[in-house]
Amino acid sequence: MKRFLFLLALIPILGFGQSNTKYYTKKQEIQAYQLYADSVNSILRSEIATLLKDKETYKIELEKLHQKQEKIKIAIKYLKKAKRKTTVANIVTGLSVSVSVIGLIVLLPNASGNYIDLTEAYWYGGGLLIAIGQFISIPLKISRKENIQQAKVLITEST
Repeated sequence: MKRFLFLLALIPILGFGQSNTKYYTKKQEIQAYQLYADSVNSILRSEIATLLKDKETYKIELEKLHQKQEKIKIAIKYLKKAKRKTTVANIVTGLSVSVSVIGLIVLLPNASGNYIDLTEAYWYGGGLLIAIGQFISIPLKISRKENIQQAKVLITEST
């Protein structure tokens, strides 16, 4: 670019643009224009080559950014799955505990009037219900931790 500006500054000095000068012949004027055109052409070629290199660099950088964006999108999906699994696990745990407690509260007073004492059966049933709830929620919580770990890895790779 500096060379181009330098050549533009030479135009008034060399007298380009004056058609009838007594100092230059037409042949010299044509040669001067050819030199000027050649120098401008070489400057433009170098600028085009630089822009093409920059274009390739920008394409590579753009591709890297797209890959990072895809990793972040996948990490967001993992986090959504982890949130959903946490919610389901908490609901299952809460339901199993609350149903067993409510069942014990409601059924225990009625059990004392029966001929057979079912208190132990109610305790075992409540414990079994809580255990089943935990058997359902623990794998969900483990899977949630794995999803969070995968999302964490993807996020750290993309930053």
